Amino acid sequence: MKTKKKAPEITTKEEYIKEFGRDIRLRKRKAIYVHPDIHDRLECIAHSLKAHNISISALATVILMRHINTHSPVLEKIINEVVDNTTTVPKKETASDGKPVNKSENGAA
Repeated sequence: MKTKKKAPEITTKEEYIKEFGRDIRLRKRKAIYVHPDIHDRLECIAHSLKAHNISISALATVILMRHINTHSPVLEKIINEVVDNTTTVPKKETASDGKPVNKSENGAA
């Protein structure tokens, strides 16, 4: 079993900027909704790091990436457990025009 190296504790502004102060250009973006207090806090932090050209989106992305990487072993177990417990629904057959195919009881279309 792989042991994930624990992320070092960040205690100084310089360490924080090194870890989270990466400006990430987001080409394909998707919206997520966060609590207003979290947004305000991210905005405050990003504004404080303005000299490093950090956007709220880039800051949130780096924080979430670190969380996912730090906790990937347990997250993988959770995801695999859900996938293993999910039953697949059979796909409906469709004709070339995209309309559903109605089969009679004898299997003929």
